[in-house]
Amino acid sequence: MVRKKDFKVFCDEADKWVGIFGLFAWELNYYLEDLDENDGYCSVDHEGRSARIALSTTAPNDPKYLKLCAFHEVAELLLCELDCIMKSRFTTEREIDAARHRLIHILTKVLLPKY
Repeated sequence: MVRKKDFKVFCDEADKWVGIFGLFAWELNYYLEDLDENDGYCSVDHEGRSARIALSTTAPNDPKYLKLCAFHEVAELLLCELDCIMKSRFTTEREIDAARHRLIHILTKVLLPKY
């Protein structure tokens, strides 16, 4: 069972990855909730640029696992623009290309900082 100090590990790690990926344009809120099936989730209001990131109260309280969960949910946020565009019926090729290139730019800054 996740305790408050475990939840802080999750939130701190999520904040770390938000900073690494430069996702500062999002209004983020973190929650500790009773979830039925998953150990966490990321729910996004794409137009409002807000996200709700939650950790389940029943997730394992292992710090390594909590950090992995935090990374996973922030990665969901990182990919949400592509997800939204792919699900849109009226998406143009130009919108897809622009979203893909924004993601590539972020990954380049994170994975290849010397360039």
